[in-house]
Amino acid sequence: MFKSLKTLLGLSLLAFFGVWMGCSSNASPVSPSNKAVTDDDGSATQVSTVTVSSEVRIPDDSLRVAVTQGLWDLSAAGKLDIPVGTNPLTTANLAKLETLYARGKRIANLEGLQYATNLKILYLEDNLIPEKGYSPLASLTKLTSLRIGGASNADIESAGLKAVVAGMPDLRDLKVNHMGLTDISFLEDLTELGYLNLNGNRAITSLKPLACLDKLYDLRVQRVDIAYNSVTGEFHPLILFLIGEGVSVDPSPS
Repeated sequence: MFKSLKTLLGLSLLAFFGVWMGCSSNASPVSPSNKAVTDDDGSATQVSTVTVSSEVRIPDDSLRVAVTQGLWDLSAAGKLDIPVGTNPLTTANLAKLETLYARGKRIANLEGLQYATNLKILYLEDNLIPEKGYSPLASLTKLTSLRIGGASNADIESAGLKAVVAGMPDLRDLKVNHMGLTDISFLEDLTELGYLNLNGNRAITSLKPLACLDKLYDLRVQRVDIAYNSVTGEFHPLILFLIGEGVSVDPSPS
């Protein structure tokens, strides 16, 4: 869809964007869990590490309730065996979770969620997570859908969000509303993104990284100042190009 984008930006939008720097390479692959050991003869042998299941401490009451409910739902569906009278919060059980919907639960601490290593869908919008409280999510390398932020959420530095999503090569759905983002260059590495919601990040300084998202089909940039000129009523040239290429775009300033 974007085969002609670099040419377009390099020619017709050069004065607006500055010199075209191209797209960065894909995100670095996640390191395997196996490790090599050296035999007596000097040859290397791959051995798998064995993880012993243990109880997981989740300090935040609201998160603990949400995760526990998710585990009991799996048990009710016959996908997880939780013996009566036992603590369901174990590393083995959390590794069975694939979805967690915890929007607007007043969650302030994500500690413990890093053990849900097979999560694919995680909704955490409109909680009370502090600026540097997202680090446990960096372990969730199999996420395909991540939704965080919200009007009541603390700002997060672009570098902080980049560190969280850098190891999520399969991310297809990303919503990061009202998080005070400025630099979104880290999005270039998330080449599988189809849905991207940046609403409320007014201070974004450049939209160029969006040019690298070849699979993008739905873009939300409401209340992103650079996307809409409130004086002239005009949309950013890149937004107009994406619309022309068939991407559904909502740049409404309201």
